[in-house]
Amino acid sequence: MSSFDENEDVNSTFVDSMMVSNEEERQNPTAKKSFVDESTGKRKRKSKWWTHFSVDEEDPAFASCKYCQKLIDCKTKNGTTPLANHISRCKKYPPNLDKK
Repeated sequence: MSSFDENEDVNSTFVDSMMVSNEEERQNPTAKKSFVDESTGKRKRKSKWWTHFSVDEEDPAFASCKYCQKLIDCKTKNGTTPLANHISRCKKYPPNLDKK
């Protein structure tokens, strides 16, 4: 068997394995993790900081702190940094109460 034949066998095995994985994806399209909320069609908020805030219903550009009800700017261009900064300074956040 020549080296060309060996390479051909390796390539065909690789192509066959790729085809199997594509077939599995077609048979079970929900196997991939979905970060889109099915009810709204928008991306889910995945950051750990969102557990401490709720999005303001009147203006979705702001989030309300669950501890002190202060409105924090949460536009997408700012990311979650303002939320994290607020939690580190929030006077009513339970872990911060022990610091006094």
